[in-house]
Amino acid sequence: MTGISKSGRTEFRALLHLAAPIMAVQIGMMSMGLVDTAMLGMVSSDDVAACGLGNSFSYLVANLCMGVLFALDPLLSRARGARDEGAFAGGLRPGPVMALLLTVPASVAWWYAGDFMAWIELPERLVPRAELYVHALIPSLFAFLGFVVLRVSLQALHRVRPILVVIIVANLVNALLDWILIHGHLGFAKSGIAGCGAATTICRWLMFTGLAACAWPELRRALARDGGAFVDPRLLLRILRYGLPIGLQLVVELGAFVVVMFLMGYLDDAEVAVAGHTIAINLAAFSFMMPLGLSIAASVRVGWAVGEGDMERVRKRARIALVASAWIMAVWGFVFWLTPEPLLRMFTHEAPVLAVALSLMPLAALFQVCDGLQVVAGGVLRGVGDTLLPAVCHIAGFWILGVPLGYWLAFERGLGPVGLWWGLVLGLFAVSVVLVLRMEQCIRRDTVQRI
Repeated sequence: MTGISKSGRTEFRALLHLAAPIMAVQIGMMSMGLVDTAMLGMVSSDDVAACGLGNSFSYLVANLCMGVLFALDPLLSRARGARDEGAFAGGLRPGPVMALLLTVPASVAWWYAGDFMAWIELPERLVPRAELYVHALIPSLFAFLGFVVLRVSLQALHRVRPILVVIIVANLVNALLDWILIHGHLGFAKSGIAGCGAATTICRWLMFTGLAACAWPELRRALARDGGAFVDPRLLLRILRYGLPIGLQLVVELGAFVVVMFLMGYLDDAEVAVAGHTIAINLAAFSFMMPLGLSIAASVRVGWAVGEGDMERVRKRARIALVASAWIMAVWGFVFWLTPEPLLRMFTHEAPVLAVALSLMPLAALFQVCDGLQVVAGGVLRGVGDTLLPAVCHIAGFWILGVPLGYWLAFERGLGPVGLWWGLVLGLFAVSVVLVLRMEQCIRRDTVQRI
């Protein structure tokens, strides 16, 4: 940290103090998916591919709901920064109600996952397995969204240790349940991908109930400072208005990766292409958890500074988070470039699948820094209340540039999976440039939007 002022070093330590456990939580959540992939990889590459398709569809729907709930993040953080206990308590109340309201349409969408995948003509041998997996996840949806609400609330309070403890326990339970249900141990029948979905559902309810038990004493004290008992419908509408662009942004970004996953299913030897893509993208997603953790921490820290009315701190916190993300993702880029094969062999030993994944890892290395910059800039923009322009930026970067270009390179120029990934690389580069410039514009002009 040589050359950085004392106040800058203080802010950096404060950011890491909050971000490090959030990163660990993100990695823990991603690790559950990696364990699922590794366990299924011992069964067949078809199960890996079907799980990838099922996860892609389910998270596409869930991300829209999560985006709406992420509106609670700056709302609560600003209230804490302003030391307005009444506003903080008022911001806590809508979370569970909104999670319940969002569960109903999302569950319906998950129920028709198989029909959607059949409609877009994905490989027939994969669709029934992917549908089985998504249906097994439906009972977990409210628990998943409820966990998001509790997590956002605790992060605004800078209380992240309970989240980390719950995630560690959930990872251990998930690995055990995968071993029991997927492979059939301790008297249970071998159930493959259905067992994987059941294990995930059980773990999500464990995460929700465990975090609720840990969080309730803290949240009860906060709620006791406010005499209200009901949720103001106008506040629900404000959260929806602010959160929908965040959800749209998440859906647009993940949707681009989902479409690439689906397009893999139209290539020659589709099952191998989808399986190779699933493994490579899981590794890239694992590294992404670190800047995502920084992004969440930056949003909270910036929200606190906005609530305090200290724009100098807003600028300092935003820039420190951006630089930290660039350094972290540069390290991951070198790891992916220099040692891809040992990482990939943890998930498959099938030569064709390994070959596809190996061809994609240099591109994963290439987009690491861009991916880190865009997600942290997006977190800062959430903190200052700017959610609409990032959503538009993601639509343009991924859907006007990235996906069409990837399709052209893959199918018209014959580059296959590598062509689809080149589209993602260039889309991420465009999005990162625009979001970083937008972040700088907002923090230099002291632009803060009301939530």
